[in-house]
Amino acid sequence: MNKKILAPLRSYSTRRVLYIYNEYLEMFKQAHLDIITIGSTSQDTQQFLVDNCDGLLLTGGFDIDPIYYQEKIHPKTKKELFELEALEFSLIKMFTQQNKPILGICRGIQTINVAFGGTLIQDLESDFHMQKEITSYQHLVKTTNNSLLKKYLGEEFMTNSFHHQAINHLAKDFMISAKSEDNIIEGIEKDNIIGVQWHPEKNNDKIQQRLLNLFKDLLEEK
Repeated sequence: MNKKILAPLRSYSTRRVLYIYNEYLEMFKQAHLDIITIGSTSQDTQQFLVDNCDGLLLTGGFDIDPIYYQEKIHPKTKKELFELEALEFSLIKMFTQQNKPILGICRGIQTINVAFGGTLIQDLESDFHMQKEITSYQHLVKTTNNSLLKKYLGEEFMTNSFHHQAINHLAKDFMISAKSEDNIIEGIEKDNIIGVQWHPEKNNDKIQQRLLNLFKDLLEEK
């Protein structure tokens, strides 16, 4: 039976639509993992889903409200719906309590960092990390010695890049497992929690497959 991965939905808040991009569904389907989506719901339902899912996926999306890391909002910060953001922080806590793996992608790496006490750069003031065509490659990423990302993905590789925010102060007990050429944090990890800043779901290649292999191995260790 396939492992079940819980994934909070995102919002087009002005359109009153919740969504998850099909690329995530396809990527996990190819890895024989089933995604279960969740919107704002009761604590009992959250607990039921956490109890019956094997891992948590935090996808890309709008920006995190800087109130969570005690900063005033930047003019370029575009917030997610409050109830979806609160849901994510609740799920991170619940999955961590059960020692179940978490994978964060783009906004997801930032959510993980903030959830564990880290902070963000609200705007990078550069278009270098905001490429126009996300399916193409943008820059080189180098991994850190003794990291899981280096073990599974190799010493360096090219990634896409579609974000205007990034990790500033790293959360306690996490390690930086990858950085870009301009010293932006591209990967973090702690135990069975992994976060990457790029979008592996957009490129069906060996890096995507190796990252999924890493996550699947973490799921098997639980």
